This record gives sequence, C-alpha cells and structure tokens, in this order.
Amino acid sequence: MIFNQGYSIAKRYAKNAAFALHIDLGWASGVGGPLNSRIVAREQYWIMNSTAPPKVKALSRMVGDKSVMRRYAQTMGLNLSRSYYDVPSIALIDFDSLPENVVIKPNNSWSSNCVLIIKETELLSGTKVPRSELRDFCQQRFERLDVVPGVAPRILVEEFLQDYDQRFIIPRDFKVFVAGGRAWIIQVLDRNGPPELHNHSFYTREWTRINDRFQTSLKKGPTFPKPELLSELLKAAEFVARDTGVFARLDFYLTTRGVVFGEFTAYPVGGIGFTQLGERYLCNLIDRFPDSIPDGWSADRPRLPQVAKLDIA
Repeated sequence: MIFNQGYSIAKRYAKNAAFALHIDLGWASGVGGPLNSRIVAREQYWIMNSTAPPKVKALSRMVGDKSVMRRYAQTMGLNLSRSYYDVPSIALIDFDSLPENVVIKPNNSWSSNCVLIIKETELLSGTKVPRSELRDFCQQRFERLDVVPGVAPRILVEEFLQDYDQRFIIPRDFKVFVAGGRAWIIQVLDRNGPPELHNHSFYTREWTRINDRFQTSLKKGPTFPKPELLSELLKAAEFVARDTGVFARLDFYLTTRGVVFGEFTAYPVGGIGFTQLGERYLCNLIDRFPDSIPDGWSADRPRLPQVAKLDIA
C-alpha cells in the first residue's frame, strides 16, 4: 500500500494549506467538518481500499499522477500546454534548450507545492533566478518537496501560458466544480503579486458573481467580466465530467490560444477552508450526484465514442 492510512492526502493537503494560508482549522486537531469528512471518505475508498473496483483504482491513479492525467487529457482531445520534458530526474533536463519562460513541477504533488513559474524570476516566490543557476535552484527546491510518501516524483517541464487578459502575467486559474456531468461553480484564482495579494472570486455557470464568501483561504477578488471563452470552458469541463462520472474540481486556463486544461482535482483543498455556504453547496452536490464511474473506465480509452474528440481551439 502506498499510503499510510493514518496520514492521508486530504490530511496532508489540509495541514499544508492551513500552514501556508494561516487558516485556523478545527479539524486539524481531529474534528472533521461535513465536506472534509466526505473528501477523506472518498480518498480512503479510492486509494486505501484494496477491494475497490478496477475503475476506481484507474481513476485514482490518474488523479494522483499528472503524467497519466496529461495522457488522459490528450486522449480526450483537450487543449494542453506544450510539454518539453517528463523525466525521472532533473539531471536529464537540458536547461539551455528550454524557452526563457517555462513551468517546472513534479507529477505527484498538490496545490502549487513546488510549482516553479520561471520568467527571469520564479514568480510565485519572487526569487530572481538567472538561467545559469536554474538547474541548482530547481534541485534545491525539489529536495524539499512534499509529495506522496514512497513515490519518487517525475519532473514535468511545460509551456508558460499567457492569460487571454495580458494584464495577468501569471495566468489565472478557472476552477470548475462539476458533479453529475454538469458544471456548477467557477472559481477564478489570481496568484499574481505577493501572497497577501492573491485572491479569488466565485461565479455560477451563467457568470453571476457569488457575493457571499464561499471559501476563506484567500481574500475576495474583483468581479471579472464574463469571459468570451466561457461556453468553451463549460464545454470542456462537462466533457470530462460526463466521462468520469464523479464530483471534481477541474482546473483550466483561458489563454491567448483558447481554453487549456490544467488539472483534475478529486480532493479540492482537502475539503477545508470553506464557509458554511460553500460547504453546504458542495456537500449538496456530492450527495445529490454520487460518484458513478463507468464500468471499464480507463485513462487511456475515451468512454464517449459517440462524442468526437473535443475541439475547442
């Protein structure tokens, strides 16, 4: 078994998030809220239960490995960032061959843990990194990496995407909460600037701003105008939602070359840091639309043969 049953992904994620975001979490001392309890129960079934069906194990493996996740997105015909390297060691990367602006990350971490966004500076930390020092900088950062216990990470080097609104140097995340094959809530996360300026805002699928606090991990952001790519975003999210049949948060970027898939998140924020409104809303989705992974589901075979590969570019 890869994971120690007493120290789960959801718990590790929540502890890391609480420390990084200064959230006072009652559950950290053993009290689990309704959403966190549901997320932990899912994780225990998906990952720790040796008798879980093959379709559950297949989806769990995809969720925990960004390399497999990327292959799945390619199979589904989703628009992706360009991939430069997917290797087991930093030593195998020819840094001189890389574009000036790149993203370097492990394949099995969570949140923005050890994601390096390089544009002369490492943008999330604000550290100036000359190209001649980039290899050593990455080596030092990945030595402190907090990832899945017992599983050595692969290193992914990908394209630095450009937000469709060029005022944002780091592209904003458009995180879509899906259940029952449908998109319900969209979270827009802006990580530009120092951490104290990071912010988010929440919208309905029709792009009505949810003014009440939905999650407390970041400050409330401005209200953004309805994106021209909203219909394409919903189309991509619901394509994946119908194929997998589960509650999830699907992360995308709206870029100068269209909607780009980022990540499939089965344990969003470990189910912690939500307001009563956010927790009630997401618990209701989980309860109304129980996970229904199709028989025979595989990350390497689309389940929707009647639907052509998604063309949203």
